[in-house]
Amino acid sequence: MGRSGLIEILREFIATPSHSHDTADFEELVASKVGEINDVRFMPVQGIGRNVVSRVVHDDSLPTVIISGHMDTVPVCEGWTREPLQATVEGDLMYGLGSADMKSGLALAVRVFRTLADLGTVNATFLGTVDEEGDCTGAFTFLDKEPEADLAILAEPTNAMVMMGCRGRLVYDILVRGRSAHGARPDRGVNAIDEACRFTLALQDLDFAEHDILGRGSACVLSMEGGTDTLSVPETCRMKLDRHYVPGETPEGITSQLLGLAGGLDSRAAFDIGLDPPSSAARSRPSSCTAAR
Repeated sequence: MGRSGLIEILREFIATPSHSHDTADFEELVASKVGEINDVRFMPVQGIGRNVVSRVVHDDSLPTVIISGHMDTVPVCEGWTREPLQATVEGDLMYGLGSADMKSGLALAVRVFRTLADLGTVNATFLGTVDEEGDCTGAFTFLDKEPEADLAILAEPTNAMVMMGCRGRLVYDILVRGRSAHGARPDRGVNAIDEACRFTLALQDLDFAEHDILGRGSACVLSMEGGTDTLSVPETCRMKLDRHYVPGETPEGITSQLLGLAGGLDSRAAFDIGLDPPSSAARSRPSSCTAAR
């Protein structure tokens, strides 16, 4: 498979939507491409979709190499200046949803898998995973079910840098409970949206821990919803908060930090702060799907 063949596969990949948790058609497409090289099987990932797996074993004494990439992308957002589901080539650049993260890497993984299968110098496993843009459920499902390999290579876009690990992740579901009143008399109520905004602004002043490899922790409000269309002071507001953290921090400590932040607002609203599982741990020895040893 030369450069032109690789580009054509990438065009097909980009033209087939694979938003996270809606990847069935793309799973079939990837399986068809890998199936031209070797037998393919689907690995169910409960409630999410299916991993695509193919294994070539030349000799049990040979090392096993996994060539992997994720099949899902984020949804189409606003601001595109080109058709996101149509690969557009301009010079040395290709535009399209997932062209960088990571359908180009996945197309290359198919090519590398073919090369390793033909060479016979290692046992090779192709792994296309689902839910990387979510909680990496596809990768964890594979790790729980498959034997260990000697080496795994992920074709993620890293600017040619070897990634030594990644931060842990916690997702919080935060319910702010105020008190309703007539919209013409907001002083008689407690506006839950206003109080949620105060909490959001206070997040910016948090002192996040730092790690010499992984950098700083972070917090990002992913969504906020509250109020009704009627003329009433919003009684509740629900937020989804993403909290990335580094080794040295703990989920318990972070939860305590958020509770303290809410308590320090001197708010008349109540804050119910709970974890929205699953979460990903940050270890003292950073690890991820791509590692250098």
